[in-house]
Amino acid sequence: MSFIILFIGISNVGAQSCLQGNHFFRSQGELNQFKADNPNCTRIEGNVVIESFVTNLSPFSNIKSVGGNLQIRNCNELVELKGLENLEAIGGELFLFKNEKIENFKALKSLRKIGGLKVDINPSFRNFEGLEKITSLTGKLFINENRRLQNCIGLDNLQIVEGSVNIRYNNNMINLIGLDNLKEVGSLEVSHNDAMENLDGLNQLKTSNGSVSINYNNKLSNACGLNSLELVSVTFSIIENKRLKNVDGLFNLKKIGKFLRLESNEQLNSIKGFKNVNHFPLWKLIIIDNPALTICNNTMVCNVIEDRINHEIVNNGPNCNSADEIYKDCNTEVIPPDPEVQYINNRTITGTKTFNSNFEIESNSFIFFSSKVVFKAVNAITLTNGFDVKKSANFSAEIVDEVIEEIVTEPIENSCN
Repeated sequence: MSFIILFIGISNVGAQSCLQGNHFFRSQGELNQFKADNPNCTRIEGNVVIESFVTNLSPFSNIKSVGGNLQIRNCNELVELKGLENLEAIGGELFLFKNEKIENFKALKSLRKIGGLKVDINPSFRNFEGLEKITSLTGKLFINENRRLQNCIGLDNLQIVEGSVNIRYNNNMINLIGLDNLKEVGSLEVSHNDAMENLDGLNQLKTSNGSVSINYNNKLSNACGLNSLELVSVTFSIIENKRLKNVDGLFNLKKIGKFLRLESNEQLNSIKGFKNVNHFPLWKLIIIDNPALTICNNTMVCNVIEDRINHEIVNNGPNCNSADEIYKDCNTEVIPPDPEVQYINNRTITGTKTFNSNFEIESNSFIFFSSKVVFKAVNAITLTNGFDVKKSANFSAEIVDEVIEEIVTEPIENSCN
């Protein structure tokens, strides 16, 4: 019996938890003492702060999980994160703050789960290598003032960030390559990145459950990286991007929940990328201080003006200085004809018109008229009372032939192609 009891006791030694609450390690000696006091600990229950005079993390070599936050800050002699190779999960945030020499997360090759990620003011930080197993964050992604960081390589498998994504003041960041699989965020801010040339890397992003802010990026020339974005639930702002010429990449955007603000973009000359946006949910449209913007009479803007949705339009280029100035041109927007396709444009089609079609159009469905629809089937739908696609479709249809085949939609031409 004594042998059995001894065997059970030894078997429980293999996996132990330790350190509930908040724990600070401010010197290498304190970190070494932790290892001496907890030789079999693999699971830290609380929050850990490693700071100041710590030079290596080898005393944490047995740790597989941290229940709370793991902060590494102001460790100016810490060159790498070697010692954390067995770390698999962090329940809270992984926070790297003001570390002079750390370049990446390469040592964290086993890490597969973290709540949030913050990388703030690390002058030598180059990339996110080591975080390839991270697929989601329940908290935020915060990337701020890392002067050698050029992109987000290492976050290649990240798909969802439930909190905010804030990427700002990274003065050498050129693009967002590395976020190529990101599909959904709580909100998105890309601001004050002086070298940011484009938003490449965000090409799979479809949904922001909050706001999107693209502000103060001095070299940003287009929004092509947002070509998959469909929904912004709150506010979309594009402010003071000195070289931004167009927003054509936003042609898939269908809904903005509250506000759209385009302000002080010196070279912005086209906003046709917003023409597919359903204007009904908007609370307010702001287009101010864009001196090169001379054409504003796209479908969304015209509908906002016609339906008297709150708007502020002033100090732009000629023909875009006021709602009255824009609205006089609203009836002139047309889609160029193409003999090979049937177009649904932004005016009412009256009378009877036959489309060679392959699908049944539902009554009262909204038609987005920056796209041309190519019908590749032999069945015909006859419109018996016409419909107005400027607001919503309202018509009846008679299916003459029941052959159903594939439908193909093609977006309008834009500068991102």
